[in-house]
Amino acid sequence: MADIIFRRGFSIGQPAAEEDSQYLYACFIDNGVFELATDVEERKCILVGRTGSGKSAIIEKIVSEKSNTIRLNPEYLSLNNISNSSIINFFEEAGIHLDSFYKTIWKHIFIIVLIKKKYNILEEKDFSRALSSLSSLYKRDATKDAAIQYIQQWNNSFWIDEEYRLQQLTNKVETDFSANVDVNLLSKAKMGVKGARNLTEEEKTDIVHHGQSVIVDRNQIKQLENVIKLLAENVFYDKNNPYYICIDSLDDDWAEDKIRFKLIKALFETIRSFKTMTNVKIIITMRVDLIDSLFSSINSGGFQSEKYKGYFINMKWTKTDLQELINKRVNYLFEYKYTKWNVNASDIIAKSVGKKQSGIEYIIDRTFFRPREVIAFFNGCLEVAEGKSFISDTDIKKAEYNYSNERVIALCEEWSRLYPYLTNFLDVVRGINDGVEVSHLLSGKFQEFCAEYSDFSKKNNYDYSIEAENAYLDMKKSGLVFIRLILGILYKVGVIGLKLHSNTKRVFLFSEDLKIDQRHIELTSKVYVHKAFWVALGIQGGDT
Repeated sequence: MADIIFRRGFSIGQPAAEEDSQYLYACFIDNGVFELATDVEERKCILVGRTGSGKSAIIEKIVSEKSNTIRLNPEYLSLNNISNSSIINFFEEAGIHLDSFYKTIWKHIFIIVLIKKKYNILEEKDFSRALSSLSSLYKRDATKDAAIQYIQQWNNSFWIDEEYRLQQLTNKVETDFSANVDVNLLSKAKMGVKGARNLTEEEKTDIVHHGQSVIVDRNQIKQLENVIKLLAENVFYDKNNPYYICIDSLDDDWAEDKIRFKLIKALFETIRSFKTMTNVKIIITMRVDLIDSLFSSINSGGFQSEKYKGYFINMKWTKTDLQELINKRVNYLFEYKYTKWNVNASDIIAKSVGKKQSGIEYIIDRTFFRPREVIAFFNGCLEVAEGKSFISDTDIKKAEYNYSNERVIALCEEWSRLYPYLTNFLDVVRGINDGVEVSHLLSGKFQEFCAEYSDFSKKNNYDYSIEAENAYLDMKKSGLVFIRLILGILYKVGVIGLKLHSNTKRVFLFSEDLKIDQRHIELTSKVYVHKAFWVALGIQGGDT
């Protein structure tokens, strides 16, 4: 490949799917997830994976290939209007259960967008045509007549912006509540959380009574069920003509966490209720850390996280999948940019790095088996090798410096919501020999770390300040307790792997999906740092 020269700006695509449309469609790797996600007879519909695992790529592919696809973005739906509503915040603080209201929101949105898509409603005359068509689909039926009345009641929802569609529902709650309480209570309600905290016990009882009746609008709930029944039996039943509602970006900060998690919980429950529409599938994406936060934040008796795991599609990639991904993208790069030759990755990268691995294997071994990381590392190699025709082992090692440091930054950002102190915990394994025993970690500078972290966590109101202080004061008694906690978190986020006993194998959560009880971590257990972080954390390990 002597005639090939790596030019400035050469890359095998962008790590983020939304910026990678050209390569995404030309070099798409189907590892079975796309088929599973788009099968309307398959209940699995929640794409679960860590950042960069390809969730958004699947959504992009569905939107581009499936004609009857509706894409919803929480930000564009203006769901933050709910968390900004003083009345809704007042209800939340007063202890009114809003689950029914949140489910009503999703059902209403889905019904509107499905009808709008099916009948191509863009303006008022289109709505009249759609209504006439719907009415002709059944013989006289009181339930379905009520459904038509509900659709007609919200007629302008079909051509107004998404933002106003949701605002209508919020305004309805506020208007209905305002009509049922006295002026004094209403003034407190308009103060939101602050007003709820100033309620007397008598006022609180009154608020709960009136607020619950407004939120649980039994008439609206019944009407929505009627509409779902009408659409399921008469409109959305042809499995050969599927409709998809895709929701991405639930991970973004589109609403305050407390309300956002309740809205996502309501979304999960709404997905189940739409299964009666046999050719409609709602597909959503969720990051692993958001799932963890969601399940840990919801403690309502009626919500069982286990029953929703049957809806999960775990984004898993093998080494073979990732090798194919690199080869396809490299070939596309040179076919599109440079030549008509069939160029594979192995043609332009070192056959060996260290003692055992090829250049491609070396790169993949320093990822969590996620496309984003593979693309980012390979692009870094192309950048370092600019002006050359071959990526040497030295080029790979140079590219690894930036890649490894970027991985640490990305990891801390990814888990910042759950573990804002993750950067601090990384110091516990910084500079260690790979495969060190836990006892060695305790005998080093761990006591000094405990003192520093105890002070730091108190100042920042972070978790585990007491555990750190106890460990500092009595390392022999409490040191193992605290380091178990730290290693458990580092294992969960993927920084370390563990070999608990001499007769067990080394495991990393990202590849084995094996949860470890931190109480099983012993002084003789061995700690291995993932190779993605070796350079950034100064890990001493043997050649691979």
